[in-house]
Amino acid sequence: MLHAFDLFKTNESRRCFAVLQSLFPGRLVGHSGDSLRTVPATTLQRPCALVHVDGKHSYDNTLRDALNLVPKASPDALFLFDDQCAPTACEARLVTPA
Repeated sequence: MLHAFDLFKTNESRRCFAVLQSLFPGRLVGHSGDSLRTVPATTLQRPCALVHVDGKHSYDNTLRDALNLVPKASPDALFLFDDQCAPTACEARLVTPA
């Protein structure tokens, strides 16, 4: 089961999620809202084996989302961080060092 925590503010994000739900019926759950609130409030039946953290493209949100997801992850879960770079070598624009 895939659990997506997203603001789902844009038509594009809602349409993409709807397409995925149509391709994989019964296998996706969308949690709409601020992940800093929705992640801690959600109880999952199984621990996560894979965690993908976007973190609103800010270091603070990335860190807080990751820390909120650790208790929901299995001990051997793989954590993926999107749009991140090393703080000492970050030259790209619109990315967050983490």
